Amino acid sequence: MVSDGLLDQQLVQISVEAEATAIPPAIEVNVEGMAIGDAVHASDLRLPAGVTLAIEPDVLVLHVIAAPTAAQIQAELGEGEVPAAAAEVPAAVPAAGAPAAETGRESASAGESG
Repeated sequence: MVSDGLLDQQLVQISVEAEATAIPPAIEVNVEGMAIGDAVHASDLRLPAGVTLAIEPDVLVLHVIAAPTAAQIQAELGEGEVPAAAAEVPAAVPAAGAPAAETGRESASAGESG
């Protein structure tokens, strides 16, 4: 596999049909030499004799995608995240006598005269 690519494995289990004593414990896939954009579909798997696919042959098993750049990762991390400090700040409590417009209620001391 190329050094600037990432292997994106879509399936970790493949349904097959076989005699109970012939079920393979694993199916190996050689990814050496794969380039970005290359893919392996179920029909590309080398199955042992007596074993057939129990899924559609065009199901994507894995493919090689381009590794994101540092700028892409930074941009993705910056989108939609709330800084941890901002998430932990408690809501402001109005001071005694101050109107509590945000809640729609008045503070306990707003109607009292002293």
